[in-house]
Amino acid sequence: MSIRDAVILGGFSLSIIGNVFAVTVRILRGRRKQREDAIRPTYETSAFDHAPVALVVRERHGTVRAWNRAAERLYGWPRDKIIGMNACSTLETTFSMDLADVVATLESDGRWAGHVEQKDMSGHSITALVQWESVRGSGGRPDLVVEANIDLTGDTAAIFGRLSEERYRTIFDTLAVGIWEHDFRAVKHELNRLHAEGIVDIRKYIKENKDFVARMRRTVTISNPNDAALKLFNIASRTDFFKNLSDFLIEDDSTFEHCILAIDGDETKFVCESDFRLATGENVTAIVALSFPSGAGYDRVTGCILDIREQRKMEAMIAATRAELEQALRVASLGELSATIAHEVNQPLAAVVNFAQAAQCWICAPVPNLLEAGAALTDVIEAAQNAAAVVRRVHTLLGKAKPEHAPIPVDQVISTAVLLAQGDAEAHGITIVQELQVPGSLVLGDRILLQQVIVNLLGNAIQAIDAFDPAFRRITLTMSANHERVVLTMSDTGGGFSPDGFEKAFQTFYTTRAQGMGLGLSICRSIIEAHNGTIEIANDDKSDGAVITIALPRAFATGII
Repeated sequence: MSIRDAVILGGFSLSIIGNVFAVTVRILRGRRKQREDAIRPTYETSAFDHAPVALVVRERHGTVRAWNRAAERLYGWPRDKIIGMNACSTLETTFSMDLADVVATLESDGRWAGHVEQKDMSGHSITALVQWESVRGSGGRPDLVVEANIDLTGDTAAIFGRLSEERYRTIFDTLAVGIWEHDFRAVKHELNRLHAEGIVDIRKYIKENKDFVARMRRTVTISNPNDAALKLFNIASRTDFFKNLSDFLIEDDSTFEHCILAIDGDETKFVCESDFRLATGENVTAIVALSFPSGAGYDRVTGCILDIREQRKMEAMIAATRAELEQALRVASLGELSATIAHEVNQPLAAVVNFAQAAQCWICAPVPNLLEAGAALTDVIEAAQNAAAVVRRVHTLLGKAKPEHAPIPVDQVISTAVLLAQGDAEAHGITIVQELQVPGSLVLGDRILLQQVIVNLLGNAIQAIDAFDPAFRRITLTMSANHERVVLTMSDTGGGFSPDGFEKAFQTFYTTRAQGMGLGLSICRSIIEAHNGTIEIANDDKSDGAVITIALPRAFATGII
């Protein structure tokens, strides 16, 4: 607060005080050339001595040199006793800021203003607003400080209370949340009356008296809305704002009943979601928070109202977007399912074609060999049945259902898979070698799915070798087993995995081939993990090809170890 504000609040004329203060400073500056013992009478000139505020002249270190009548009245110290004493220590002055900062401001600006706490001669506390101005000495004389002190003790609470009210009014009006005050005294009075008549259960009373809530709602008046509340209801001024709660609370609103119960239960807070009616007839959904006083005083209950229309629109938009995403996900899932099935039945259908062509060759030969043709047709039937089984198993796997589990010999699964891929391998001049060291080793699993894993891996190896075109074209399958696991290793003489391939090999739809679908290794890992196994990839340093290792829990006739 400036000295001008304080003087006005204290009931003084700023122009008079400013003139007296200025006259005092000019007198000091003009008389500094006089002898030291001639200075004091100058201080006691009429303008100085009869000023309406306490004026003090002191040396820089605090020794009082002049003391007017208003200072005598304010502090109780006669001038003949206070002159020569240290003003700050005698008055026990405490500052509103650090003393070092006060001195620094006085040194740099030549003046300082602020409020201090002091004590008069009898020990009573005084709150004073002070302004200091420095008068530089000359000829080796000490610097002097002129003080103008205004007593704020009697009006301190009112002055600072008004400032605080203005500050909080600014905050109140600039909040983005609507705020107004409710007068619930009539509601509280009615509740007390009902209790005095012996009615204990207010909830039951409300149910039995249907008009009670509406009647109580009409007794609640509204006042003091902030700017956000005016904006919420699209009302131009506070004078035009609703005067009663029933003016904007919709008739079938059920939240006011809970509000009555909260008041009856002496709750300190009440929060609900309610609908308000605008002057245009549109309903506004808002969150309402009421803060009840502890004890009496229901005349100014503050309510905070948060408009959640935009939030509701956002929630509806999010719900619609979520539905669209779920639909897109279903479409994508169907697409993935279709792509997976197409990928998985490709090898069995290729085998069907190969076996059918073989049967055709035996029948169309110059000397038909019906026995071989029949065997080839038998293979066609088995390959077609295998394709149908693959579709069922893939559907089961993608549907997260548990695969069929039964003890199966791994070497038989490998042999069947090799038989299915043999025709494709021979067409590309590739030899498939089986080194099955522990024939008859069992795992607990789904024969068709595990067989399809090996078929997939063989197909990948054939395509890798064909793309790399090495001189030595071979795929080697080895199987080993210990008491806990059966390990299948497949190595080829293709180009192996690139650095990027190591990171993305098992990602769905990742592929390095123009015609690839990127599903093979992803499906293989899903199948192996469904069997509680592991699948790992590496490069063979000797052949520059890829090495894939599958480990599955070993089973015996009685089950898994």
